[in-house]
Amino acid sequence: MLKTSKHNTLIIALFSLLLIFTLGCNNGSYQTKETNSTTIFIDSSYKGKNSVVDYITPYKDSIDAQMYQVIGHAARTLDKDLPEGLLTNFISDLILDETRLISSEKNLLTPDMALMNHKGLRTIIEEGPITVNKIFQLMPFENEVVLVKLTKDQTLEFLNYVASQGGDGVAGASFTIKDEKATGIKINGKPFNKEYYVVATSDYLSKGGDHYDVFKKGTIIETKVKLRDMIINHIKKLEANNEKANSQLDNRIKL
Repeated sequence: MLKTSKHNTLIIALFSLLLIFTLGCNNGSYQTKETNSTTIFIDSSYKGKNSVVDYITPYKDSIDAQMYQVIGHAARTLDKDLPEGLLTNFISDLILDETRLISSEKNLLTPDMALMNHKGLRTIIEEGPITVNKIFQLMPFENEVVLVKLTKDQTLEFLNYVASQGGDGVAGASFTIKDEKATGIKINGKPFNKEYYVVATSDYLSKGGDHYDVFKKGTIIETKVKLRDMIINHIKKLEANNEKANSQLDNRIKL
């Protein structure tokens, strides 16, 4: 019987991977002849030589060193809220800024807006040091950033859906929610009158996740960049420039 611990979880995961690898490399067939079991408590009292814990520890230490590396600092606690929040503003703004750079480098369409749904952010960023582990907690999914090209009518449908939900993490657009509709829309401070608009968002949302079904009507352009990597790299750049992660409520979405 195993007692629950971080070590035990890692042991089970690594043992499972080793078992899968071993079986996967053998094309033969197997048949169980006999099974035996012995109860071993793997905790601080277990002193077996060459134990699994001893074998795994160097790998765990290496992973911990990477995961708890400080990559930046937050000027204040960034939390999410509706119709806009410090955290959703920070993340959607950085997605817009970073994707514009990527689009220029890869000769892709330049995004007008960015969307980071507040439900997709699973924790907050607290004031003070920011570690890699904290960003994995914030964004535990393997989502990639994509560009979605929408017609003007589809863009209005997108912004109206945001309004119907009481707001969300939007960058590049500003509007007022009235009767669950987006009114007084401006895109990057300009009138809402272009033939099409490009939204930078996650591949999950582009496939209709969180009921953003309108994105399935648009044209999807891949960037091949993971959203979590984008967030980590942006915070590292801020740190390199002696800047802290920060945001403000700027009435981009008003009630």
